[in-house]
Amino acid sequence: MTTDVLHGALVMSTIARGEVVEIDTGEARPHPGVVAVYTHADMPRLTVPDFPHNRPYIPMRDTLVRHAGQPVAHVVAETLEQAQEAAALVRVRYRAQDTVTRVADALGQAFLPRPFRDRPNELRRPVCADTPSVEALFVDRPDGHGGVLGARGFGETPGTGVPAAIGNAIYRAIGRRLRDVPFTLDKPL
Repeated sequence: MTTDVLHGALVMSTIARGEVVEIDTGEARPHPGVVAVYTHADMPRLTVPDFPHNRPYIPMRDTLVRHAGQPVAHVVAETLEQAQEAAALVRVRYRAQDTVTRVADALGQAFLPRPFRDRPNELRRPVCADTPSVEALFVDRPDGHGGVLGARGFGETPGTGVPAAIGNAIYRAIGRRLRDVPFTLDKPL
């Protein structure tokens, strides 16, 4: 058995998006077997390779939380159990932000790699106009189990989100929420 090995345990963010306001490592540092506890404030700086590094950031370099489960602290100890126990003692306080859950809302934040060896990227930042067209096929027989509209679908019906999107557009335009389909001109007035 090798005895000159250290073990690590990561403390992961419990929010999906926001900022680390405070990390309290006071209980973790004196825990038996702990050699070091690293946070964004004292993490050794890593060199980012130019290629083929495919991430726009390196974790634990700043206070921003970009995704749930992002490492925010790293405990190093003599055994794995000691590292895990000490990691559970690290207390993190966050300032949470609203999460981005729609692809269309995040297109402007898409990661675009830098050009490599003075050659342009083969990738380009996507925009809404890049959304492919969808062809919907309809069956002309009503389905007795298809809900109010009597719709019949196979797999993921392309039109399932359409009524909600139209309802949201009407609400944003006139300030009145419509919840019953079909939407007709007499309902918003």
